[in-house]
Amino acid sequence: MNESSKLITLIENLSIISIEKLINILNYLNKEEKLQVEKAYEFASLKHQNQYRKSGDPYITHPLSVAYILSYFYKADKDTIIASLLHDVVEDTKTSILDIERMFGKEVSILVDGITKFDSKKFKDKTEKVAANQRKLMTSILKDPRSSIIKVCDNLHNILTLQYHKPEKRIENAMESLEYYVPLAKRLGMNTMATMISDLALKYISTNSHYKEVQTFFSEFILNNYNHIIELKRDIQAILNTKNIEEKIEIEYKDLYSMHEQLSKSDNLNQFRDMVQLKIIVKNEEDCAKVYAILSKIYPIFHEHFRDYIKCPKAELYKSIDGPIEQNTMVQIRTKEMDKVAKDGIASYWNIYGKNAKTQMIEVLKNKSNFYAALMSMNNYYKENIDFLYAIHTIVNEESLDTILYGTIEENPFYSSMIRKIIDMYFDDNLKLVAKYSLEIKSPPVYKK
Repeated sequence: MNESSKLITLIENLSIISIEKLINILNYLNKEEKLQVEKAYEFASLKHQNQYRKSGDPYITHPLSVAYILSYFYKADKDTIIASLLHDVVEDTKTSILDIERMFGKEVSILVDGITKFDSKKFKDKTEKVAANQRKLMTSILKDPRSSIIKVCDNLHNILTLQYHKPEKRIENAMESLEYYVPLAKRLGMNTMATMISDLALKYISTNSHYKEVQTFFSEFILNNYNHIIELKRDIQAILNTKNIEEKIEIEYKDLYSMHEQLSKSDNLNQFRDMVQLKIIVKNEEDCAKVYAILSKIYPIFHEHFRDYIKCPKAELYKSIDGPIEQNTMVQIRTKEMDKVAKDGIASYWNIYGKNAKTQMIEVLKNKSNFYAALMSMNNYYKENIDFLYAIHTIVNEESLDTILYGTIEENPFYSSMIRKIIDMYFDDNLKLVAKYSLEIKSPPVYKK
C-alpha cells in the first residue's frame, strides 16, 4: 500500500473512531498493556465529557485519533499510546501532571508534560505564550523525543479536521504546520508524515485556482508519462532478474507541496528531476552496491550524478543510493529497513528495536544529530523565550545541518576520502551558530561491477 492509499484508509478509519477500533489495531501489545490503554481512555473520556470539537464530535475522538495514528503508522509503544490519549487532559481539564504520574507512572507523565502548554494567565501577550510553549515542546526532545512524535501526529489530525474552523483560523493553523511542524517532522526523519501535513496544508494557504493548477500539472504529467514509467520499471526488473537479485520496485511521485514551491518559481518541467522516484528495495547492503554497479553501466547519467547516502548518511538517518536515470526520474536503492527509516525516521525504531526503541531514539539523536546539538546549545544560551523562538525557527530550517556526522567534503561520496565530523558547536559574538569540523581520512568504498 503506497502512502496516498494509507492516508485515505486512515481517514476512513478515523471517520468512525472508537476505543474498540484502537484496541483492535494495538495487536502488538500484550493483554496487560491493552488494559492500561483502556484505563487511560476511560480516564480521558471522563475528563473530556461535555467537551466537543469544532466538528461537533465529542472531544475524546481527537486523542483517540492521535493514538490511532501513532499505532497505524508506527506501532508506538504502550506509554506513547497512553500519553497520546491523555495529551490534552492537563491543559483542558482540572488535572495535574502529578495526577497523571500517580495513575499512569513517571514515564507517561513526562511525555504528557512535554506537550502540555503553559497556562495562558502566566503571559502578558500571545507572542510570549507561543514562544514559551514552542520552547517547551522543542526542548522536550532532549528528555524524550516521543513527546515530539505525539505532537506531530496531533498536528496531522488537527489539519485533517481544519475544514470545521473559520477561514482565517484555517490559514493560521496551516501556516503554523508548514513553518513549524513540517520542519520538526523532517528533523526527526518523519518524512512521510511531513509530506502528508504539507500537502494537506497546501489547499488552505493557496488560492483554489493555484491548488487546481498544481493538481492539474501533476495529473497531466502522470497521464502523459504513465506507460513509459511502467515500461521503465519492467526494464529494470528484467535486468536485475537476470543477475539473480531479489527486488521490489515501487513507484512514487513528487508531493504536491514541493511542486507548489517549484511552480511558484518556474513552470519549467526540466526542474522536476525527482518527479518520479523508482524505489528499488533489495535484501541487503551488498545488493544495493550490485544494483548501483548494474545501473551505472546502463545509465551514464546515474553514474555521474548519484549520491551514496548509505556510506554517508543524511542528517535524518536517511540511507539510500540515489541518482537520476532520466530527466524527470530518480532511482533510490535501499534495503527494507533503510526504506522504513527513510520514511519514518526515529519513529520507525518501534518497528525495528521494539522495547529498546526509546533508548535507540535518544542515543542516535545525541550522537548523530546536529539539530539535537544545536537545540541543546540554544536552550543553554538563550534566556528569553522570544530569542529562543527566533533562533529555533532559523535552525529547524537550516540546510547546513542536513549533513550530520558524515557530511562529505567532496561532492561525490564514492570518490571521497575526507569525512567531515562536527567536534564543537557554539555561538559567536553575533549570536550566529558556528560548527567546528575535523577531517578524518577514510578509505573510499569499493564496489565491484
